[in-house]
Amino acid sequence: MAVATSASVTVVILLAVISPIFSYYYQYDRYWYQETPDEEFARCDTNNDSMLSFLEFLNRDESYGQQLKDAFEQYDTNNDGVIKKAEIEAYYQKLVDEEMEQQVTGLNSTISNYDVGDYKLQQPEFVKYLEGKYYKKCANDTILTQVFKKYDTNKDKALDASELCDLDEDMTYPNEIAGLETSYSWG
Repeated sequence: MAVATSASVTVVILLAVISPIFSYYYQYDRYWYQETPDEEFARCDTNNDSMLSFLEFLNRDESYGQQLKDAFEQYDTNNDGVIKKAEIEAYYQKLVDEEMEQQVTGLNSTISNYDVGDYKLQQPEFVKYLEGKYYKKCANDTILTQVFKKYDTNKDKALDASELCDLDEDMTYPNEIAGLETSYSWG
């Protein structure tokens, strides 16, 4: 008995979940284009052996096959027909970079609400940013100074969007900066 790899198990599970969805569209496509079962079989049987392998079966639904091909091409960046580990790593790094770019764009917009004009937050602006974000004020300036210096990685005495993004990723809750106190009564 052959041992199933996690990739083949994943494909089988994916097909079990997605197959009913594509089956509906496939029926619609068959009705619309009037493809007969013989035509479908001939289209899928790419090696003409009168049998469908699993990979040939995946060609049954043309739109699904195209989606798989498109996904494959996103990973296969050098277009050599195979996906190497480095290409997978590069693809996921691209996703991370795109997400970071979106965060930085959003933070640039936020910075403009507290900034005086250089698209960076100096320490007094940073304090206002924290108070606005968490509805709290800090009773301990020493702690704020330490936090500010830690994230001012380029040492220009201001936080730009990427430095602020690093802070936001590290600080999951405002109480992680000791000394923050509620600036108003909750009720």
